[in-house]
Amino acid sequence: MNVTDDEQLYLLAKQPSSTISTFQGYEINGNTFYTFAQDKKSTNQNSGVRFDAEDGNGNKVTYYGYIEEIWELDYGPNFKVPLFRGKWFNLKDGVQVDPQYGMTTVDFKNLGYDTEPFVLASEVAQKCAKQAQGTDLYGYYVCEYIHRIVSERVNNERNRELRRKREKISIEERFKAIGEELAGFFLREVIPPSGEFHYA
Repeated sequence: MNVTDDEQLYLLAKQPSSTISTFQGYEINGNTFYTFAQDKKSTNQNSGVRFDAEDGNGNKVTYYGYIEEIWELDYGPNFKVPLFRGKWFNLKDGVQVDPQYGMTTVDFKNLGYDTEPFVLASEVAQKCAKQAQGTDLYGYYVCEYIHRIVSERVNNERNRELRRKREKISIEERFKAIGEELAGFFLREVIPPSGEFHYA
């Protein structure tokens, strides 16, 4: 049963249940988010988030951070509100954008905004997947991320199912699949003289 806008406003005006559900992972808007602690146990790195807001002058500002806790507020059987409690990087010194390549980097030692840790889960977007510590898989993560944003950018049941399946297989199998896909591309489009990207 869907809740109308008027019903949502009525429910939000009341207090939620005193019992708060917490999660290590949460799927919303076609994306799966993890807490930072869960990231350490997973092959996927899904705790990094960003969200857009406006400053006091009406200018767009993008905040970057990572999820510490995932809460779900219960306003009734048909209306629940997920929140992310995060750590946010100080925009003044903790976030840098490479002027040549446009890549955003963050300083984990430079955090801010301690008094405003919460954000609506529906308002955030994921950052690019980062390389897991202790590995040398830069190319794999770049290839998989490009594949996801190009081939799976539409939020439909097929792509949600692909994401669920990806979560269940090992990093080695996912790496092998990317390698096979790249090898197939070279065999079709680069090596044959008739290939679109063949260069003699």
